[in-house]
Order: sequence, then C-alpha cells, then structure tokens
Amino acid sequence: MVLIRYDAESAVGLMVNKPEAKGRRVTVYAVGPTKPGLRIYAGYVGWVLGLFAMAMGAGAQNKLPKFMGREVKVTAPARNDSDDPGISPPEPAKLCIEGPPREQCYTAPNDFGWDPSVEAVQLAKDRAALFFSAASGGVSGIAIHLALLVVDGGTLRDLFQGLDSVSEQSQRAFWSLPTVSDTKVFLIADYVWGPGEAHHEEHRYMVSVYAQDPEGSAYWLEDRYMTIRKYDVETRRDDVLASEQTEILARLKRVVAAQRAH
Repeated sequence: MVLIRYDAESAVGLMVNKPEAKGRRVTVYAVGPTKPGLRIYAGYVGWVLGLFAMAMGAGAQNKLPKFMGREVKVTAPARNDSDDPGISPPEPAKLCIEGPPREQCYTAPNDFGWDPSVEAVQLAKDRAALFFSAASGGVSGIAIHLALLVVDGGTLRDLFQGLDSVSEQSQRAFWSLPTVSDTKVFLIADYVWGPGEAHHEEHRYMVSVYAQDPEGSAYWLEDRYMTIRKYDVETRRDDVLASEQTEILARLKRVVAAQRAH
C-alpha cells in the first residue's frame, strides 16, 4: 500500500490498481480525514502512484491516527473513461471500520456512490463520529448524501434525522456552541432556486442547524431560515455560513430561550 499525502492533516492510501481494473470496484483505505470531493479513476491510479513514488520515494508511509484505533475502509464503484459524466453510480458507496472485534459498516442509499469522503469529527470531549458523504450522478446538478456515523452494536448508525441530501452548491460546517449544545452543532447552507435565476449564479440560501438531542441518540433540525441576501458560492466563493453567523447565533439564542421556558 502506498500512502498519498496531500495536505498536513489528510491522507488516503490507495491499493495498487492495474489498467485491467477499469470498471471494477476500487477500495480506498482512509487513515485520516479524506479531502471532500475525492474522485478515484481506476485507469489513472497506477500513473498517479508512479508520480508520487518518484517524488516521495516508494517507501514513504506516514499514517495518521485511525478512528477508534481501527482502520477505516471506503468502497466505491470505479468510473470508466468512456462513461457519461452524468451517469449514476452502479452501486452505492460503503464505509466500514475494520475489526477486531468485527467489521462494522454503513452503506449509502442507492444512487449515491461517486466521490465518497470521510472525516473524523470530535463532537464532544468523549464522543467522536465519522462524517461521511457520497454523490449522485449528474451534470449541472448533483445531490450529496450526508451521514454522521457512530458505532452502535454491530453496525454504524447515522445520527442525522430528516436529512436526506444536499446539492453540490451547499456549504456545511460543524460549530462549537456551548450555549446551544454540549456537542458540536451541524450547519448547512443550500441554495434556493428563485424565479429568473440560472442554476450556477447567485441565489438566496436556506440555512439549517442540526443539534444533538439531550439523550445523545440523534441530530435533529433545530432551526431553519432563508437568507435575505443572495450569495454566489461558485464564482465569488462567498462563505454563506460565515456571513450569516450573526443571524444564526441570534436565532439560536431565541430557540434556546424558548426551550428553557417550557
């Protein structure tokens, strides 16, 4: 196994693939947070590995901490060079934590198999989770499935409740807000297509905030609103959540006050 390191905090190891592997499944061994949007083309893996071997030395292996001391494995379908860019994945992406004591897995819904990404998130001092995503097919519009996974018995369980998918123009973040929740809250900003607007231009955004329930069993929708201002996340690279931070915090303060009053 060759470790490909692409920044200071993230790495992913790829099993060596040969040209005849085109069209077959590719297994990714992630030993740290993987870069969002990582796409693996089986036909190019050998070439990429060659470049890294020359640049870094074939024996370079710098493993990052594993999740709960165990190796994380993501399995996803491979693309053929001749595939239509918008083709749907033939099977969903799958994430597993290897044993011992035994392998525990989570499989994305059907149609979500491209560009799998996984990141370890420290939700609280004594609680960690895996933030997993996988994309659908599409050309001008792509849906992205999100899951916040924790070990639960023999499987990995998704903590998100009522969160199906987001668009490729969405922004997501975990924030530490002790006055709102003992664990990190999860925020999404996703575009709302308004009248007279083209797909890839500025839009108003729906901001959603998810927080863990008191029992720690799930993340539920805590607040949601649509921005007054329009944002362009693709050309201008607007940061919707940072720009809306004052409004987000003010609304959450009112939500918490109302909950405590009951």
